[in-house]
Amino acid sequence: MINSKADLVISRRDFGFGAALFGLSALSLTACDNRKTQDSKPETDANTKAGIATGEKKVSGSTFAFDTLITLFTYGGQEIIDACIDKINHFDKILSSHAEGSDCWNINHAEGEPTKVHPDTVRCIKDSLEYCKKTNGIFDITVGSVSLLWDFVKGKKPSDDEIQEGLKHIDYKKVNIIDDETIQLLDPHAALDLGGCAKGWIANELAKIYRDAGATGIINLGGNVYCVGSKPDGSPYKVAIVDPNDPKGDYLMVVECADVSVVTSGLYERFFEQDGKKYYHILDIKTGYPAQTDLLADTVIGSSSLECDCYSTTLFIMGSSNANKFVTAAKDVEGFFVPKDNKYFFTSSFEEKYPYKFNK
Repeated sequence: MINSKADLVISRRDFGFGAALFGLSALSLTACDNRKTQDSKPETDANTKAGIATGEKKVSGSTFAFDTLITLFTYGGQEIIDACIDKINHFDKILSSHAEGSDCWNINHAEGEPTKVHPDTVRCIKDSLEYCKKTNGIFDITVGSVSLLWDFVKGKKPSDDEIQEGLKHIDYKKVNIIDDETIQLLDPHAALDLGGCAKGWIANELAKIYRDAGATGIINLGGNVYCVGSKPDGSPYKVAIVDPNDPKGDYLMVVECADVSVVTSGLYERFFEQDGKKYYHILDIKTGYPAQTDLLADTVIGSSSLECDCYSTTLFIMGSSNANKFVTAAKDVEGFFVPKDNKYFFTSSFEEKYPYKFNK
């Protein structure tokens, strides 16, 4: 039986607000680069929310990057948190498509000319392209020619003509990796948008820092949750899945996880309303408009946060029937789906791998 009130980490993709990490009271939503060591307390029902094990010290920290609050904790040393936050700030500077002067911004504004970038940018793009191939282009990092036309903060919808023109330039096969420090877009009007994969890739990189130090803990990149290892007592961490029908309220279910990433996508994440119609941020690259799907949300669990990140978006666009078939064939990941009719279902091996309990 799962104690659903213990050490919860909410899996939800938040933009600009961050995901709630229960039990980390030292982390403020207004915090920036906050690094702190917390003394342990005896484990009781009253204080297990942070996953504190008797005799252990929990080190936590937070920073604001990728337009969301990043929260971290580990049962290792302060140097692990420091190294992760330094890495996060580094990745934030190079991988943003919106920040002028970032590597992605420079690539997008090079008009098809080869662009010198940091080797990490090349690695992220190269790894992400593998999932463009695996999804047959349903996930495509050159969606920027359309996605960057939309503004889901200010509620800006591009014109039909702008969308149709942008669609002509979506093709991940036009991304040319020249060498370890040089990227070229063979279509001068193409544009990269790594918003659907960067957090997953970064979570994998941060998990390496934990593992190299022999540490366990949780990485929460605004909803891309990575449970590195298990708690010091050997028990799994508990990740709460947001209820898409009540995203600002209670969670829907709790899943026990160890050494895996959990990524959730849903209609509640970001949208605006115009002329009585809601426009959601997950775009179908075939139309350039928000995906028409029978899903309210999906959650993907697997050892690679990049894979979970890319697939959570892909599955949402596919819809429930095709999504279930795709994940089953993929084998390395498991999925939980919430259709609009609220008839929840899991992939075939989900329940045997990840014990869970519904909250309602």
